[in-house]
Amino acid sequence: TKPIDFEKGNKLEIAAFPISEHLRFTQCLQPLEGQIIGDNIKSKTTIKVTCNNTIPWNVYVRVQLKILTPVVTTTRTLNKGDVLSDDNMQIIYKDKSQVRGSFFAQMGSLQGTRLKRNISANKNIQSKFICYVCSDDKVTIIANKAGLVIKASGIALTDGNIGSTVKVKNIRTQRVIIGTVHALKEVYVSF
Repeated sequence: TKPIDFEKGNKLEIAAFPISEHLRFTQCLQPLEGQIIGDNIKSKTTIKVTCNNTIPWNVYVRVQLKILTPVVTTTRTLNKGDVLSDDNMQIIYKDKSQVRGSFFAQMGSLQGTRLKRNISANKNIQSKFICYVCSDDKVTIIANKAGLVIKASGIALTDGNIGSTVKVKNIRTQRVIIGTVHALKEVYVSF
């Protein structure tokens, strides 16, 4: 049998379909053994359950498998401009085959980000809904060359997420520069 593609943090939910009420079994005094029938595991799979008593028996049981993945969702309706925190986010497990678009599996990376639009309760938080650097945010501009680190304060002129480029105005020099969002309210520039 092939192993299930199982990522860290996911859960496996297994539900057995009812077996016929007409089948009768002797009590099994040994631990039951299960063997998957077929070469690969699908969402609906058959398992051969065997009892190795002195009078052995077996039965075929249909099961439904679901891989549940952690998804960060809202706990209530949130408005554009709201800041994400433990109070308005939660992790719930959803059937991986039903999760669409980009999603976050951990709340820590979202702490302090702001919403770019209204989101209803229990909605998956997607990267297109948030910004790590939002327009008009006060940000830290960081330039690093050969170990020399220079920091300056700036005002973001555009929205951005980690890895995207944004325009920032240096507060002291009033010069507009383009940098890459590195973290919450942090923009890296190269020189």
